Order: sequence, then structure tokens, then C-alpha cells
Amino acid sequence: MLTLTCPNCGTSVESANARFISESPTLLGDPILGPDAPLRFRPVKFTAGGFPVDPAGFEATRPACPKCRAEWPVGFWSTAPHGADSADA
Repeated sequence: MLTLTCPNCGTSVESANARFISESPTLLGDPILGPDAPLRFRPVKFTAGGFPVDPAGFEATRPACPKCRAEWPVGFWSTAPHGADSADA
């Protein structure tokens, strides 16, 4: 499993715990960022292309930290920048 470090808060995050930012205009409200922020969610559905699908059915491409909720650059997981560790053995 891939583990990365959030560039905003320094939290180590395993890929299974990733959050994504909802693209639906109706899914607002985050317990950390407040009621006007787009929902951060843990994906359970994916498109045929492998992108997460938010609870309203929109494709979500923007990853975020599960702790501080900061948006990460698109492709953050696939580029494995400094602070990445692959625990696959």
C-alpha cells in the first residue's frame, strides 16, 4: 500500500484512507472546513477509468488530506513525491 505525507499538515496517509473532494454543487459541508466547503469523502465507487465517484454520482478527481482536508494536486498519488513509501512486500 502506498503511503504519502500531506504537504500541508505532514500527516502520513495510506492510499486506502484518501479523501476526494466532491464535484457536486449540492454536496457541501465538511466537519473541519465548515458548511460552505465541498464535501471530502472516502470513495467507495469508481468509474471505469478508475476515478472516484462522489455520493451524488459526479466523478471526483481532486484528492485531499483526510486530516486537514487540504486539496492535493491532481495526480498526487500517482507521482509519489518525496515522503512516499510503498509498503508492498
